[in-house]
Amino acid sequence: MILNHWPIRISIVCCMVMLVGCTITEEETIDKGLETYESELSQQENETNTEEGQATFYLPPQFEVSETIDEYNIVLEHEEQLYVFFHEPNEPQTSTVLLERDKLEEQEFLLFEEVTTDEYVSFLMIQEEEEDRLLVAVALGGAKVSTLSTYETLIDDIEAMTEIVQSYETK
Repeated sequence: MILNHWPIRISIVCCMVMLVGCTITEEETIDKGLETYESELSQQENETNTEEGQATFYLPPQFEVSETIDEYNIVLEHEEQLYVFFHEPNEPQTSTVLLERDKLEEQEFLLFEEVTTDEYVSFLMIQEEEEDRLLVAVALGGAKVSTLSTYETLIDDIEAMTEIVQSYETK
């Protein structure tokens, strides 16, 4: 009777080993987030589909404007997750104001990646906030989107945030 259970036990152990082997580590997730950010920056920007105050920008599907706090801050929402979209209309895409300010913070970053071209200055910042929560910010020139993310949603968050700041225009 004991021998009859061995094939089942072996199958269960093999399934567990395969599941553990397929799990992506936190470091690998951050690396994939960086790849997503760099890939999105190299893509053609999306057409703007949202207008709030002086800002026009692309709002990804299932995102909505939750609240306009003032002329510079807009709260976006996606599946009950909030994103703060800050924009400075007078700053061009080559502005380093947000980059310099955020670099000065005495924080330990899991990742702080800058991309500078003739057309724009951009950065991706990831900080560990609290257990399993990450403060993520993507900026391009005078536009920045930040949110509290998780390792499970990090890559999708970075993709959407990059699409938003990349499409940002002022009226």
